[in-house]
Amino acid sequence: TTATIFCKTPMSNFQFKQFTIEQDQCAMKVGTDGVILGSWCPVKEARKVLDIGTGSGILAIAASKLGAAKVDAYDIDPMAVKVAAENIKKNGCPNIACGVSDLFSAVSGVYDFAAANITAEIIMHMAKNAAVYIKRGGMLALSGIIDSQCSEVKKSLDGAGFSLKDEIHANGW
Repeated sequence: TTATIFCKTPMSNFQFKQFTIEQDQCAMKVGTDGVILGSWCPVKEARKVLDIGTGSGILAIAASKLGAAKVDAYDIDPMAVKVAAENIKKNGCPNIACGVSDLFSAVSGVYDFAAANITAEIIMHMAKNAAVYIKRGGMLALSGIIDSQCSEVKKSLDGAGFSLKDEIHANGW
């Protein structure tokens, strides 16, 4: 199992070539890191993809549009889930299920690929549980980590059985 870590740079609303993200009611807005993470994710061959902390639904929608067979998207914030569900419907992604969950509390089964654009503290907290839900040989892609916390995050993921595949840094993230 591998992990990839990306940068974080906040930006405003997004109109993509293949889909649109409405985010007015989301606490966490779409940022450059989410866009990079979503476009980079190798999900075309993935049967099951997990979006942890879906927010506006950008990663789940990107995974769907990139060819993932089934996507589960969860967030702890009911308003984020409402916005994500609306974005999922507007963008014609019937293969995405969206719901409220505190990290993995509503998650079942194993996934080929999981993505999360959340804080380093949450990533470190969820590392061991993430390993349970990602199949052997699967991938976990992460962003939202500031440089000063990167070594702690890597240590936490390593302790959970992940090996680092790639890492990108920009502007202190």
